[in-house]
Amino acid sequence: MSTGRDLKSTFYMPIVKNDKPLNGNKVLSEREVEVFQLAANGLSNKEIADRLHVCEDTIESHNRNLVAKLEASNMKHAVAIGIRKKIIK
Repeated sequence: MSTGRDLKSTFYMPIVKNDKPLNGNKVLSEREVEVFQLAANGLSNKEIADRLHVCEDTIESHNRNLVAKLEASNMKHAVAIGIRKKIIK
C-alpha cells in the first residue's frame, strides 16, 4: 500500500529523469550535466562535440545555458559552482 508521502514524491519528481534541480525553477538536463562534466575535465568544445556526436555549436549552446542557469559569469565560474553544489566532480 502506498503512503501519502510516496504518492507526493511521485507527483513532484523532475520532468526529465535524472535532472539536477537548482534554486528556483532552473533544472540542468542530463545532457547538460554530461557536457558540464566533460568541460570540467578539461575537454575543449570540439572534443566534447566529437565525443557526443553533435556539432560544436550545440556544445556552445549547452555552455551558455549552464552559465545562465547557474548565474555564473563564465564557464570557469560555472565549474566552480558545479563542484561546490556537487553537480559535477
